[in-house]
Amino acid sequence: MESIQTAAMQSKKQIFSDTREQAVPCDMMLPEYYPEIEKVLSCSVQFSEESVTLHGDKIGVNANACFTLVYLSSEGRPYSFVANEKYTRLIPCCETAAGDVCLVRQSLSQLDCRATAPRKAEARAVAAVRADVWRREETCVVAGAADPRLELLPGETELFRRSGFYAGTFVLRRSVKLPDACENTTAIVRADARMRVDEAVVIRGKVMLRGSCAVTVTSAGAEGRITAGAEFRQPFSETLDVFGAEEGDQCYYSVGVEEVRADLKSAAAGSDSPEVQITVSCVLITGRQTRQTYLRDAYAPGFSPETAAADLRVGAAVKQTAFSFPFEARAECFDENARQVADAWLTDLRLTETPGESAVTLNGSATVNALLTGGETLSLISRSVAFSFAREQTAGDTDFVFSAFASALSASFDGNGSLLFSGEISVNGFETTYLNARMLTALSLPEDQTAAEEERVVVYYAGAGERLWDIAKAEGGTVRQIKEFNGLQTDETEHAAPLVFSAR
Repeated sequence: MESIQTAAMQSKKQIFSDTREQAVPCDMMLPEYYPEIEKVLSCSVQFSEESVTLHGDKIGVNANACFTLVYLSSEGRPYSFVANEKYTRLIPCCETAAGDVCLVRQSLSQLDCRATAPRKAEARAVAAVRADVWRREETCVVAGAADPRLELLPGETELFRRSGFYAGTFVLRRSVKLPDACENTTAIVRADARMRVDEAVVIRGKVMLRGSCAVTVTSAGAEGRITAGAEFRQPFSETLDVFGAEEGDQCYYSVGVEEVRADLKSAAAGSDSPEVQITVSCVLITGRQTRQTYLRDAYAPGFSPETAAADLRVGAAVKQTAFSFPFEARAECFDENARQVADAWLTDLRLTETPGESAVTLNGSATVNALLTGGETLSLISRSVAFSFAREQTAGDTDFVFSAFASALSASFDGNGSLLFSGEISVNGFETTYLNARMLTALSLPEDQTAAEEERVVVYYAGAGERLWDIAKAEGGTVRQIKEFNGLQTDETEHAAPLVFSAR
């Protein structure tokens, strides 16, 4: 058929999602120059992916687990020791193809640590490895057809034409100068970081991220003195290769901190400034808003055209979103000697969505941690807590990609032997709204078929609110004829009445 207009419609569908557990054991042997272990104060682990590959029906994940042991020596002084353990995980999945995108996220499911000798500690972590695979498809749909015999029912909508997609990590390395008060530092008790993106632009097929990273370091001195929550803001600029990104595209992102490492041994000689390595997890999409015309249906009176249609879920709009909500939790403290909270922080933060009719509930879980002092003692408490937050539901079919972190967290004794934690959970990400539409993918008429059937007069008793399109298609007429013969101005009947028109 001549003069058929077509357009390419892009859609994305998730073809695989699964979570597998991976045990990661680690034997930590302290060098001779480290003091012996008297008491394990805390142990933490951070997971990072070094590479993710798709091999047919398997996902290969090469990852690293960074264990940080904080302990007290026989003299009551805190020290920290860092050990890395590499591991590989193969995840069975569906058959994949070139161009499929895989995103792997890891979270801590379980962690045990104990000292087995004066210079040896054993740790065993269990990582929950989640893998998601998406496939981007392009379907050619009919956007118009110049043939006077055809009756067309077109649709038109704003669509987001995605050009590029990136899901992965990048690493920032910064040397952080500790305050003068942190003399004779012997251990980094913890290091944390929060990301803020101020600008994301597409330049020559790459995405340039500019922003700042707030690094928080809590250190311990040789006499057990704790310097808590020293914060340093570091600017960063990172360029990421986003396949398919085009000049002028808008960029939407979700950026979160996946791992923070602080190592005193990597500082310059004679300096107490640690080198902080930050692994940042990032999801980026690029594209632009366009207005797309497509055909929902088409027919020709008396010809019975051959048509093919597809139900497509296409992106209609994307918007950047960021919000915060208050966080409060209570944890019992069993250390009778504890008198003061030296530091408080949140780990293992997880958020999941539960959609509702008018709101989305974010259900969360986390571990609250507090470093306590009392006299010459030093102790750490860690408790698992759960919380939830309801946010207004975006109308329509939407996906929400986000990262979350805790900010301004503090803890204090409530007078009843418990600790009260309070702060904020900040969320950043983007929402994609989808349109579900039935679109024609092919349209053809038999070339040799003619209007052999004689015209006939149809009297149709229409009800109020009936569409002329449906009447014409069912009886073999045209919308134009029905409107002209019956003096109608709209495409629907206003009230019940007989309609007279010719048909084949």
